[in-house]
Amino acid sequence: MKGRYLILGVLILAILGVFAGCDLFGGISIEERVAMFFDDVNDHPDEVYTNFHPDADAYDAVKDYENTLGQVLPSGQGYTYRDLSVDGDVATAGVYGGSGSYEYTGEEIRFGMKKEGPDWFVWTVTFKGSTY
Repeated sequence: MKGRYLILGVLILAILGVFAGCDLFGGISIEERVAMFFDDVNDHPDEVYTNFHPDADAYDAVKDYENTLGQVLPSGQGYTYRDLSVDGDVATAGVYGGSGSYEYTGEEIRFGMKKEGPDWFVWTVTFKGSTY
């Protein structure tokens, strides 16, 4: 009888994981963190700092997005990235999209990453000659 409850419990957790769209046993990968970063740049600039590791030098500075990263990646521009490459704790990609002075056609963005528990966080971002 206990075996049935155990199997039922595991099945319920698996179903909840599917419907919740989460990985019950893993954290946030580097690839997922980069996607979250760009989502926040485009639609939630006041949340960009949450992608940074709390001990990163830029963590508090990036809370003022418009005067830091927003100077080179203004929010609401519909940026995308392509050719994401991960090598250890470094990720690079080309930035595309935007308009006017902020239109990019593949300029490299580089993320230094740091793992905390199961989750990867941004440690540094280098773009257009500036590191945050």
